[in-house]
Amino acid sequence: MGNKTLTIFDSGFKKTIFANEYKFYIHESFIEDVNFETIKDIILFKEKEIIEKYPNSRTDGNTGLGHNSLTSKFENFNLFSWNEPEIQKLKKGVIDQLHFFLNKLMMDVPEGLKVQCWANVMRNGEEILPHVHDTSNNTFIGGNICITTNETKTHYINPMAYFAGDEQQIYSSDNKQGKVTFFSQSIPHYTDKVKEELRISVAFDFTHTGHSRYEHKNLIYLDNKRGE
Repeated sequence: MGNKTLTIFDSGFKKTIFANEYKFYIHESFIEDVNFETIKDIILFKEKEIIEKYPNSRTDGNTGLGHNSLTSKFENFNLFSWNEPEIQKLKKGVIDQLHFFLNKLMMDVPEGLKVQCWANVMRNGEEILPHVHDTSNNTFIGGNICITTNETKTHYINPMAYFAGDEQQIYSSDNKQGKVTFFSQSIPHYTDKVKEELRISVAFDFTHTGHSRYEHKNLIYLDNKRGE
């Protein structure tokens, strides 16, 4: 589980009472010992069934992928609930890396943490537009896992410099199979446009007690132990 990277958008020392003070975190690592081709096949097999089962999406999460995309069904299913062995291995890999990330920040994984997990399937000409996962006072951690990458990048924008013109801060991450990225849910992020082949990713949000989303029917408890 090497190749771990921590990127921080940091305001630095606050010099006036009017200055913003912030830290936004992006942690990247890799999940190993998972057959990502099998994960891809499972997602593509279930994609049409999920889209047809839930035709009236409330939102596509401001991704620009449209209300007929698998992404737009993110509230209607939870990929981590699927029983296929490779899916459960993927979930365990996420748990391991979450522990590592939070331990690096000298934090424990909160008790009672829940997770929502979905998949994004992008085809020729499609892209995910800048969007955020949460901006509430209960914002926590979101993430994604690269399943198939198609030589694309995911770009993360410093929220406090979004409208800063030439001073806008963007961290661009190469999409590589097996890469898992954790990020502050309030960080706007987007992808390159897909050319020719598929780009598939798995995305997730962690939610803790007290959040307005906490009782949503498709959130599941995250096993608070590291994967075996």
